[in-house]
Order: sequence, then structure tokens, then C-alpha cells
Amino acid sequence: TNRHPPGTRTTCARCAHTVIVVDAARLRVRLRAPRPGAAADGLGLAGCQRPCQSGGDHRPRALRAPMPPKKKAAKKGGDAGGDGEDEVTLEIWCSNYIKACKALGIDADKAIIKSLQPEEEGDLVQLCTDSPLGPAGVRAVCASIIGRGTAMKGGPYKKLRSLRFWRSGAGDAGAAAVADLLKIGPREGVALGHLEFLDCGIAAAGCLALGDSLMLGANSTLLTLRLDGNDSMGSAGLIQLVKGLRTNRTLLNLHLTYCAIDAAGGRPLAQLLSFDGSSLKTLDLQGNRLGSEGLAALCPALARNLRLKELSLCDNDLGAAADWEVNRGAFEALAEALKAPETAAGLTSLDISLNRLDAELAECLVPALTPENTRIALFKLDDTLPVALFESLVRMDSGKKKGKGKKGKGKKKKK
Repeated sequence: TNRHPPGTRTTCARCAHTVIVVDAARLRVRLRAPRPGAAADGLGLAGCQRPCQSGGDHRPRALRAPMPPKKKAAKKGGDAGGDGEDEVTLEIWCSNYIKACKALGIDADKAIIKSLQPEEEGDLVQLCTDSPLGPAGVRAVCASIIGRGTAMKGGPYKKLRSLRFWRSGAGDAGAAAVADLLKIGPREGVALGHLEFLDCGIAAAGCLALGDSLMLGANSTLLTLRLDGNDSMGSAGLIQLVKGLRTNRTLLNLHLTYCAIDAAGGRPLAQLLSFDGSSLKTLDLQGNRLGSEGLAALCPALARNLRLKELSLCDNDLGAAADWEVNRGAFEALAEALKAPETAAGLTSLDISLNRLDAELAECLVPALTPENTRIALFKLDDTLPVALFESLVRMDSGKKKGKGKKGKGKKKKK
């Protein structure tokens, strides 16, 4: 009917009712006798708001109900979002990274662009960079992984599992950008399992952001966190990090080597190990300055924890306290932790090498490392101790002492 000028009389081809067009926007229906052969109970057109018996809608487009939008076919490579997001390629990720850098007003890093070029078949599951990206560069990488920024296409790159920044100068702002990725990523299908900041200048504020992203109810995909070499972190940063980690149920490995953690870090570490829901299996604290005071604060929680398997306290100034009684008390507490629990669960590997452990302090550990204690499979300490004392404590392969003879060889039978 939109093709007829106002005042034109026409007939519906389906229901045989006469229609008079009044104006271009509305219709007025005048019921006439149906033409021969038409249905006698036709109910008219849309002008009286009733459909034809045949079910067709003869109203003008302005009066019709809007049709649902057509579904766009997913483009190859996931360029249209929706169902195509699962197929985001490295080319799309690289394009999004360049757009993110442009939006932040920085130059795209050539090394990252090169690493995002597909050289062979297969997916890129790990991004490792030692470029000096700075905080903005790290944020550009995170934004491109999510792929939701201005002019970005394809959505998130869901195949990434490991993200490593080495001496990138990320700082606290860069750590906060990655923390946002850890929060948003799981909802977008980005399941990071390994995160590493090596010597990136992360301090207390960055540790707080990372801790918040890993607390209970936030990220549950990350299994390994490495913050090695961030000497600006210190015990203050550890305290902020533990605020979130002390309720985390999924993290398995935590590496905090050479982070300038001193005796004040003993208490937050004890809080971390005291959480019953913790799944932490490896804790690497090599190269810090816990000292005997920090060790004494840590040991009670270490004795109760049944999940932790590997602990490294190498090069931590153990036994260096000015008060010898403090040193003796710390190693006696360590001995109690090594003896407990009675079950097979608990710590199996401990490294206390490169500390100030003399023979008198080492004697405190002898009652805990008897042949009956087979739970401790690996125990490292300095070989500067007297030979007999060293051999009674060190364990390199298993908790059981090796026999002199070889297994499987018996005496020959006499004929």
C-alpha cells in the first residue's frame, strides 16, 4: 500500500478487503463484500489492528513491529566478536597492541611486535619480554590481550597462559595494570597460569594491587607468581601482598627471592601459611634478610601447615643475630617445625644453605632429622660444619639413609 498515492482504493490480494489509502503514514480500512472465492470470515488488515486470516502483516513499515537484528556470520580470525572471539589470531592481537600504544601516546615495542608474528603453526601461550616498556607499555600489552579498547577488534586473546616481564620498568602502575588483567581476564576467557615480574621496580602499592586481584573471590587461575629481584618491595610490600594472598585457595608457587624482606616479614609469612584453605606448595625466599627473628616468627605456622612442600631460606642471615639466645631459639623452633606433623603431609624440602649456621646451632636440628623422620626428603646446608654433623643432617635424595650394599644382588647359590 505504500506504493499507492493517498485516496487510492485497492484490494488485499489475500483477504479481499478493500483498502483506501488516506495518507502516506496511516491506513483506513473500509470493509467491503469479499470478492468471490475469498474467505468469508477474514478479519481485515492492520488499519484496524487485526491481521489477515492468512497471518500476513500488511501494515506500513512504520507501524510494523521491528524485526530482530540479523546475526552476523563469524568472520575468520574472530574479527567480529561474538562467536568469533574464540578464534582471535596473533595478527589481531598485534594489531590491537599497536592501537593500544597509539591510544596511550607511546611507541609500540618492536620486540613485542616481532614476538606476535606467527613464525610457525601453533598458538602463542607465553609472552616473555625484557624490553624497557615502562608502566604505559605494560598497560598497552594488557589492554591488547583483553582487546576491548577503542577501535580494537576480535575481543580477548584466550590462548595466553604465561606472562613474563624482565626488567621492564613496570613499577607499581604496571603491576596495577596486570592486576586488572587478572581480575577481568577470567570473565573474558583469559586464564593466566604464570605471572612473572623480574626486577621491575615493584613496591608496596604494586604489591597491594596484585594481592587484591588474587584474594578469595577474585582470580582463581594463577598458579605461579614470581616477583624476584624487586628490592623496592621489602617487608612493607610483602605485608600488602599477603593481605590478598592469605585468602587465596589456588596459588601453588610463590617466588620472592632478593626482595629485601627483613625480620618484619616473618609475621605476614606466618599469616600466609596459617590459612587452612591455602594450596601453596612452593615458597622461595632466597636472598632476603629474614634473620633469626623472622625465622622464629615463621616456624609456628610452618609446623601447622600441611600443604607446603618446598621452602627455601637460602642466604637469609639465619643465625646472624647479635643475641645468641635469639639464634638458638629460632633453630629450636625450626626443629619443632621439622618434626611436626606426625603424618606424611607437610614440608619435604628445605634449603638453609649460605647462612651463619655454626656447629652449636646445627646441633639443635639433630633431634628433628633422625632416620625415623622420612618425610624430609631434601635438606640443604653448608658443608663447613664438622663432617659427622654435616652427614647426619644433609639429605639430598630421600629421607632414608642409604645402605652400603646395592639392592637386588644376593649371594650366589652353591651348586
